[in-house]
Amino acid sequence: MKFITFTKDFLEEEHIQVLRALGREIGVKSPTSKNKANIIEHILAIQSGKLQPAEPSKRGAPVLIEVDLSKFYAKGENVPYEHTGIDVKLELSDSEKDQFITDGFIEIDPLEKTAVMHVSNYKQGQLKVTVPAEKVTEYGLRQGDQISATVKKIYKNQPPVLQEVLSINEVSIEEIGNRPLFESFSACNPTEKFVLEKDGDLSLRVLDLFVPIGKGQRGLVVSQPKSGGTTLLIKIANAIALKNDVKVFVLLVDYRPEEITDIEHDCVGEVRSSSFDESYQNHVKVADLCINKAKRLAESGKDAVVIVDSITALAKAYANVYPTSEGVVSAQAMQSIKAFFGCGKNLDDAGSLTLLATATDTQNVFYQAVLQELEEVCNMQVYLDYNLAKKGVYPAIDLLKSSTKKSDSLLTAQEFSAYRELYEQIIDDPQSTQRLLEALKQTQDNQSLVEKINAK
Repeated sequence: MKFITFTKDFLEEEHIQVLRALGREIGVKSPTSKNKANIIEHILAIQSGKLQPAEPSKRGAPVLIEVDLSKFYAKGENVPYEHTGIDVKLELSDSEKDQFITDGFIEIDPLEKTAVMHVSNYKQGQLKVTVPAEKVTEYGLRQGDQISATVKKIYKNQPPVLQEVLSINEVSIEEIGNRPLFESFSACNPTEKFVLEKDGDLSLRVLDLFVPIGKGQRGLVVSQPKSGGTTLLIKIANAIALKNDVKVFVLLVDYRPEEITDIEHDCVGEVRSSSFDESYQNHVKVADLCINKAKRLAESGKDAVVIVDSITALAKAYANVYPTSEGVVSAQAMQSIKAFFGCGKNLDDAGSLTLLATATDTQNVFYQAVLQELEEVCNMQVYLDYNLAKKGVYPAIDLLKSSTKKSDSLLTAQEFSAYRELYEQIIDDPQSTQRLLEALKQTQDNQSLVEKINAK
């Protein structure tokens, strides 16, 4: 059959299952193991002649979802097209069939020794697939694994059951091999900087030059309430997601539901949340699933970023899950939050997991204890000045307290030289932030500023 000429925009409108069926027909190798972007890339490459179609293979899962591809055939092929109504809800709307293919991620309960596959979200009440214990062992499934699988509805009014795993974290089962654990990798200092500067935004320009963020950074944004910490973090999340090849997760803990909705609309990354009206246990569960999804990507050689607002709210959840009667916070709760925060690292010979979190700085004894522990183990700190925020200075970054360890390995020689020159000019200036912002406004971007300073 001859196909119509495809464009990227045209294919991006189609559902992943439609693209997989089309890819199989055109000659894409292992389409069920590829994500949407990869399938589109392969389809376009085959049609343009840059890539040879793969030979038909009997390996892999059977085709269990019938998809009408007639609209993709060129005119004159005598293939009538009937709209099938397939849309982004296909995985859910098709679940009444006895057997089907779907995507989701794995949640394992080590205490109950059970596992489920979430088809859409971390929320309760969403479609879940039962994963037998023997399948967890057979495929070596881990908490947070993103999988594509064949599932079957065996009993009426009961969740479908996983039958066969086709791919794990976008790698086909045939190619997966042995997977080292995240914890088995050695950690290295970040050496590759995220590009943040975007549309001349002053806050991102300040961070890029004064507090650079590298792949595998473990950073805190410390602020009092209403100092702009959340706004800055969301700007960072969007800049990283739009300007870097990386998967960004945004974890919102103990939020108002309407604020979650606002951030879901404004944020480019994958937003995961547990609102204030949900239990502390749910806060911890959502955080655990989110960080494990990122760990699975990092150990498979990819770069992941987890943005947390806030780490102190998550610490409060851990403190209530692991209470103590002897002090402010139990040793188990403190160790749990440090273990979570400690996942931010650059892995040797693998990917990276960057973890950036807001931390509330108040006179609260509990928050002070948590902040002190995390400040000792982070390698990047941004401090926001409430007094500057009250004056309308934005970003209200305290430049003299904020820093990135080993920033010279993230900045170019010219950038580091310009940074040192600027720092020496403002080190004894009580209005250091305002003066730097004025200097930034006089140039279009950081490159112009660096060239101007180094030319002196």
